[in-house]
Amino acid sequence: MFIGVLAGLAAGFFWGLCLLVPKVLADFSSAQITFGRFFFFGLAALASLLTDRNTKQLWNRNTLFWGVILSLTGYSLYYWMLSQSVQFAGITTASLIIGMIPLTVAVCSRSRPKRVGLFRFSLLLITIGILALNYDVIFHPALGSYEQQHSLGVLLAIAALGMWTYFAIANAQFLVRTKVNNVAWTNLLGCFTFVGISLVTAPEFLMGEHGYAEMFSGPRAPLFIFWSAVLGLGSTWLTTFLWNFCSQRVPTGLAGQLIISETIFALLFGFIYDHRLPFASEWAAMGFLIAGVLLGVYSFRNAKRTDAPH
Repeated sequence: MFIGVLAGLAAGFFWGLCLLVPKVLADFSSAQITFGRFFFFGLAALASLLTDRNTKQLWNRNTLFWGVILSLTGYSLYYWMLSQSVQFAGITTASLIIGMIPLTVAVCSRSRPKRVGLFRFSLLLITIGILALNYDVIFHPALGSYEQQHSLGVLLAIAALGMWTYFAIANAQFLVRTKVNNVAWTNLLGCFTFVGISLVTAPEFLMGEHGYAEMFSGPRAPLFIFWSAVLGLGSTWLTTFLWNFCSQRVPTGLAGQLIISETIFALLFGFIYDHRLPFASEWAAMGFLIAGVLLGVYSFRNAKRTDAPH
């Protein structure tokens, strides 16, 4: 389990870059950044899939079915709902709702820690940390926040929250049940995800002012390609592999808490990029989050895995 926890934390490190890159590529749309990311994810997955000797175990109805379902709930459809939520309700509101993923995964999974009281206390600390990071959003909401468009954005964010919660639990159960090769499974998800993302982003590229051409041509194209490759290869392919590795070895309730590392690393990357130290409230929030995860790990120490299907 210790190696699985390290893999989960490493996944959080690379996921944190996903929240930094939109700042670096501010002159590109979110759809362009996402397409670039999943273009390289799909490219790496297809290249690896064609050379991997373990692909034979993928070609059956059950694996292909779950490949489609989990690529939609964990990537393509999840991204579409989240991006629409940001557009309708704003990034702060959407981030607050999506930030509850570690809690929903921990609560909805069937994990049974040895120290239940300590586990619940760890969830409380994580909740306090999330609320502290989003203090302004909660206590100083924007004007007109109860308009119909904002409400639709909130509903889409909640739907995205439920979708990724389902993905985290169902993906872990599938990996444990089938014992499918991790690399082969990562590649299959990558190929299906690229197809899904292409369908999702195509209408915006075809009808909007931002198109495919400017992503790979022009003075900013090299920077776009570099960061797209970093996201696609590091923050998606490698992270999917690391997360699957973690999901095979760590109880899902604890794995959910490890997602908090994404928030912590994203904050650290942001502080470095902005050349500033955290505010007192940010120090406190990160302290609560880190303490919550550490207590969560300890609450599962020497616990038998009870969330895997039998």
